[in-house]
Amino acid sequence: MLLFDMDGTLIDSNGVWREVDRTFLARRGLSYTHAYYEGVAHTTLPTAAKFTKEFCKLTESCEDSKDRCLMEYLLKLPRLYRTAFLLYYVMGYSIRESAGILHVTEGAMKKRLERGRRKFKEIMEQEGVTEDGL
Repeated sequence: MLLFDMDGTLIDSNGVWREVDRTFLARRGLSYTHAYYEGVAHTTLPTAAKFTKEFCKLTESCEDSKDRCLMEYLLKLPRLYRTAFLLYYVMGYSIRESAGILHVTEGAMKKRLERGRRKFKEIMEQEGVTEDGL
């Protein structure tokens, strides 16, 4: 039996977020600790991002890098699409691997990426950003 959050993502997707956090912290020379986990677990992404910035004493902002700016737009995606984006585009898993992690078909994974790209473009347009502007 599979259980889903209210937004339609698998409840066991916490492992995916742990891996994203570990990768994010490791790229900055930081360790993933239990104290960090306690601060970000079961929170919203904006709250987790704020906690991470304060807990890790990060000075990064959208102005510091284009990648960070893109990540801020990515965080505005509905979680269903955001998780697919993180697995495929950020972490580099294949369609098949991503689908396996999320317990969906490859077709469903492709559809999430397709819809996510469309929504991501809408978010960028709402923010007044063009692809050339990044």
